[in-house]
Amino acid sequence: MGQGQYSASRVRKIPVLRRKMWLYLGVTLVLPFAGFALAWFLFPRLGIDPAFTGFAGILLIPAQALGILMWFPAQNRLVKLARSNGGLVCIYCGYDLSSRATPEVCPECGKAISDEEAQSAWKVFVPDV
Repeated sequence: MGQGQYSASRVRKIPVLRRKMWLYLGVTLVLPFAGFALAWFLFPRLGIDPAFTGFAGILLIPAQALGILMWFPAQNRLVKLARSNGGLVCIYCGYDLSSRATPEVCPECGKAISDEEAQSAWKVFVPDV
């Protein structure tokens, strides 16, 4: 793995990776904070000691770390697929394009993508494509 392989500028070029990144960041950042805010609001009304809310906030750190760490294997799976197929992976949905019947359309998402377009996008992660 090269240094800076997962930088935001590289991920931005491949929509399927960008969607996965926002999904994992949304789950790891928004949901725990929403739960914390809900607990902050509900605990006093339910008669639970508000000091427990601070303890619940400590749980945010491992939850966020776990979600961020889960993103790397999901991205690695797509990068390994692109490496093994010579970059013939749909940049919109992650489908393997090496054995498609229609040469200019992805059978999974239906978007128009040529082999050259897919290979040039994955070249950011797989330079030897």
